[in-house]
Order: sequence, then structure tokens, then C-alpha cells
Amino acid sequence: MKKIWQKIKKGYYKLPYWVREWVIPILIILAIREFVAAPYRIPTTSMENTLLAGDFVVVSKIAYGPRIPQTIGIPFTHQEIPFTGIRSYIPIEILPYMRLPGLDTVKRGDIFVFLYPNDTLHPVDRRMHYIKRCIAVPGDVLEIKKGEVYVNGQLQLSPPKALYLHFVFTQNNAPINPVYLEQLDIKLLGQLNIGSFLMLMTKESAQRLQNLPIIEKVIRLTDEPQKLGLPNLPFYPPPLALFPHSPNFKWNLDNYGPIKIPRKGQKIELTLENLPLYKDVITRHEGHKLEVKDSVIYIDGKPQNYYIPEMNYYWAMGDNRHDSQDSRYWGFVPEDHLVGKAWFIMFSWDSNAPFWRKIRWNRIFKSAQQ
Repeated sequence: MKKIWQKIKKGYYKLPYWVREWVIPILIILAIREFVAAPYRIPTTSMENTLLAGDFVVVSKIAYGPRIPQTIGIPFTHQEIPFTGIRSYIPIEILPYMRLPGLDTVKRGDIFVFLYPNDTLHPVDRRMHYIKRCIAVPGDVLEIKKGEVYVNGQLQLSPPKALYLHFVFTQNNAPINPVYLEQLDIKLLGQLNIGSFLMLMTKESAQRLQNLPIIEKVIRLTDEPQKLGLPNLPFYPPPLALFPHSPNFKWNLDNYGPIKIPRKGQKIELTLENLPLYKDVITRHEGHKLEVKDSVIYIDGKPQNYYIPEMNYYWAMGDNRHDSQDSRYWGFVPEDHLVGKAWFIMFSWDSNAPFWRKIRWNRIFKSAQQ
């Protein structure tokens, strides 16, 4: 072994200087980014208060097994050459989907990074990165009732920092001191009328706010506002805006399902009623031809009353439960879209803070799994 190492060392120093000092280090960095771990910036508030916009999270690709690249492009770019708008890759999939063995599998509660499943403009490995929490794994039956998540009939604990919309009403239409809200880590989104407010907060903060003498009542949004006798919210999506975008499904953000998460090799019974739920799995994600003729379902030209998935699928949701574009909008996360498991926060930048407070020092090197 010692002789082999000496030969390698001798051969290394025979290489040109520029190869030793530039090419090899760049190749090592690329290999680490592609197969071990890579940083990703949190661009939106969909995971607040667990992860904040401006957090730079290191994602472990070896957790679930690193993907083998399917396309060829310019190193250190994903979709475009920075500041040019020019595509940075050749839009042809050179290799089929392959993944190296990983250290673990996706578990319920994992915060994970994946490629946006609803992107039809880019090859799979060049799609936009999303980060959410895995709520259900292959074979689970998911249901959301009054904003609470149930998996296989069992109530799931909410993430401790999960945010929910609340309507807040004060005694005698009194204003609320912003200091109270800051102390309770509550975000005031707007005043609806005199003495009524729309706020974003955790369950714990809602309980503490309710104890203030000036508060008449705090109502968490658990259904369409009009069904609760509350002021209507223009951004609360109608059922057709949510997956599977079918008039047969009257689900909303807080009352959704039940829906079975596809598992590789596990038969799914198909009917005309549930077909919209699995249409994308059959066609877009697994490449089969789907038709319905005279109330009969045809897959690749053959009549079928069931389908056996070729991949595992997952259900993703943001911790900011009323402000997250997640599986409730676009459906399942296919196995071949998995990138990795969020590991730790390497840096955090608050673009809205004064210059001297832009770096969130208290978040650096914190675990991303909370």
C-alpha cells in the first residue's frame, strides 16, 4: 500500500503546475458538491419559522444517495449562466436516472431538498430546488382535517415552529402594542377592521396572546374563512387551484384528502373518480400513455383498473402552513427528484434588516432539522 501511495504521489508531482493547483482542486470541489453535500439558499418564507429566507443550508446528498447527473452543463451553475439569462446546460438527458446508495431513506418529518415536480420546461436534474418538510412517505394515507395532519389515521405532532394564520379581535376595538407582538414572535399581516387583525404565529404564541387582557379572542384559520364566519381572504386558494385541480375534489389547504401516497410495486386501484390523483404519476413522471374511452381507462393502449408505480413518492409541506407552495398545490414528489436532506445552516443573511444586523449570527451552524 505504501508503494502504491508513493507512485501516486510521484505521478501527482509530475503533473503540470496548473493541473495540480487548479484543475484537480476544482474537480474535487465539483465532486463534493455533486455527490456529498452542497449549500442552498432559502429564497422564500414557506419554511418559517423553522428556516428563514436568507438562510444558507448545507444539504447532505449522501443521506438519500446522490443522483448521477443526467445532463451536461457549465460547472457551478444550475439553469442559467449568472447575470446573463443564457442557459448553462445542454437540454438533452445523456444518462437515465440513477442514484448511488445512501445512508438512509426519507423519514416523516425530514426537511429535505428536491427538484420541483411541476416543472415541464427543464430536464429533471435542472429543475428548481425546493425545500420542505416530508409529511408522508410511500404507502401512507394522508389527510388534513381542520389544519391538523393525520397519517394512516394517526394525528401527527405539528413542527414546534410551524406558523398558522390567526384572526385576532381586541376588547373595545383596542389597538395592539407592537412590542407585545415582537416579544411573542408574532407577525402582523394587516388590520381587517377596527379591533380585528390578521396575524401569523405558532400555536404556542396564540395561547400566550390569548392571555393578554386586551384580547377578546384569537381564532386560528382551520377552513375557508367564510365557512368560519370570518372575513374573506383573497389569497386563500379555491379548490381548483389545489392538486389534483379537478372539480370532483373540494379540498382546501386545511381540509385535504384522504390521499394514498404511491409506493413502488404497490398496486393502486384506478377509477374514473381517483384517476386525477395519479394521472401525473402515470404519464409525466413514469412516461406512460393514458387515455379514457367510453369510461374505460387505457394505459399504453391496454384497459386497466389498477396501476403499479415504478418509483416511490413523497408528500411535502412547508412549516408556514398558509403560505407555502407545496404538495397541496402540485402533488407528489417522485423519488427521482430527491436531492438530499437539510443538514445545518452555514450562514444566514437578513436582507430586510439594517446593515449592522444583516448577519443572523445566532443561526449559523444550527441544525436544519428542527
